[in-house]
Amino acid sequence: MISVEISFYPLGEKNYKEIINNFLEEINRSGLKFSVSPMSTIITGDSDKVFDFIKETFKKFSENHKFVLKATFSNSCGIL
Repeated sequence: MISVEISFYPLGEKNYKEIINNFLEEINRSGLKFSVSPMSTIITGDSDKVFDFIKETFKKFSENHKFVLKATFSNSCGIL
């Protein structure tokens, strides 16, 4: 079990809010537990599922967008 705090920042996109919402929809569809705040999102789950989600979503959004994805991983913070 791990948690990851992620922040997704589209670069040079006029419709950046739509792109961020699309990213959040991907998180919602993943089935992983998550909590959204104004500056980041915390995802919690099985480590393989979390890492697979990050990898797949990074690849998917890389096809059409430039962005920064900041992630901080923990094997203890945010896990009860």
